[in-house]
Amino acid sequence: MNGLFGSPVLEVGIGLAFVYLLLALICTTLNEWLLSYFLNLRPKLLDRTLDKLLSNQGMVDGNLRTLFDDHPLITQTSTSAGKRGPSYLSAPIFSKALLDLVTPTVPGPVGFVDVQAGVHALPEGDVKKTLIALMSDTGGELDKLRSNIEEWFDEAMDRAGGSFKRHSQAWAIAIAALLTVVTNADTLAIGQKLWENPSLRAEAVKLAEKRAEMPRPTVEVEYTDPDDPLKPSASKAPKETLTTEEESILGKLIGWEKPATQYSMGELFRHLAGWALTAIAVSLGAPFWFDVLNRFMKVRNAGRKPPKGKEKDQSSK
Repeated sequence: MNGLFGSPVLEVGIGLAFVYLLLALICTTLNEWLLSYFLNLRPKLLDRTLDKLLSNQGMVDGNLRTLFDDHPLITQTSTSAGKRGPSYLSAPIFSKALLDLVTPTVPGPVGFVDVQAGVHALPEGDVKKTLIALMSDTGGELDKLRSNIEEWFDEAMDRAGGSFKRHSQAWAIAIAALLTVVTNADTLAIGQKLWENPSLRAEAVKLAEKRAEMPRPTVEVEYTDPDDPLKPSASKAPKETLTTEEESILGKLIGWEKPATQYSMGELFRHLAGWALTAIAVSLGAPFWFDVLNRFMKVRNAGRKPPKGKEKDQSSK
């Protein structure tokens, strides 16, 4: 290969993009664990959303929010004993539970007239006003009312999802910075190692090619239903994990050569620029670097000359 396509410069770029991708995958795993299992952010945001929707409404026998949490449809969705409310709630379940609570005296199937009577019998409150407004354009159709209630709930959850994403992005930046310093992932030092060591560079490029052939990483952090950022994933951890070979190459490219306490202030100061570059790059996320890596691979592959003569005959065997 000639020119840029086969140059060490391109291979160093591939190596750096590969390292950023691997670090971003680690960052994503840590972020998911922190938000979902340490800070317990999803249940907290759902709890706040339900508070905003239901707490300002009294009932004959208590507060609507308390009665909602005690409803069988809601208690069976809770994942831990004694926890207030569920960690995830679908719009249809929300609608069914709410309509059941406003028609407590109806023994059988509920009709629109039953719901209308139940709503008007409620004490004055925000939910009563909202339900009256939601009934106004239904034409007396119960299914339309259910649809309106579900849209009302979904709009509130969209706002909660936006809050989750903002928290996620903020923590991703913090974790990327911490991971960078803890692992001494200095972009300038990594680039120098790749430039000066052809065998190490070739190993990184080979592993990068394998990673580029894998499925694209899911959107940062959540690993959930893309239409609902608060919906928990089927598994408790992101599916993307590093292979043993990838862990090995990372160990060769990053890390401390001696305990951090033995470095002088001058030596640590020289790492600052490289750390900053790495932290900023990693915070962009695994999907971003996966796409960059694939673009680099396309450029590299475009520069490969087709086999000729004996080479072509040998390659076809």
